[in-house]
Amino acid sequence: MAKVMLLCGRLCCGKSTFASQLQKETAAVVLSVDALTLSLFPGGLGEEHDEMTGRVKTYLLSQAQQILAAGVDVILDWGFWKQEERIFVRRYFEEQHIAQQWYYLNPPEEKRRAYIQKRNAAIEQGKSDAYFVDSSLFAKCDALFEPPCEREWDTEVT
Repeated sequence: MAKVMLLCGRLCCGKSTFASQLQKETAAVVLSVDALTLSLFPGGLGEEHDEMTGRVKTYLLSQAQQILAAGVDVILDWGFWKQEERIFVRRYFEEQHIAQQWYYLNPPEEKRRAYIQKRNAAIEQGKSDAYFVDSSLFAKCDALFEPPCEREWDTEVT
């Protein structure tokens, strides 16, 4: 039976890189909020960011359900910053009797800062279309993140 793998972690903690590695190991389909949002809105969303990412997540949940029903594993590369969202998604898949594997990506601060520098350099060189993360965005996003307690994840990746 197919399972869903869910990646929780702060901004620039290596979720997308980990999702790619996990995909190679499991042949799962990766569903990324950032990838879809950046594809549809390359200039960013501004004031509509929260509303549109909510819509994207709703769409990706329906896609995940279809892919899982077809017998293929799914990786949700979302971040799951808020406990409320983690609870909702956990229940969503429990109600469908779909096995879940939660990963908490929690690298040390210096590793995250190195990821940000590498990412921003790639963006500046035109090699990436990811979001550019300056120090104020980094601080803002960190303040929004609600770290999961140990019972919320199966595997911690540091």
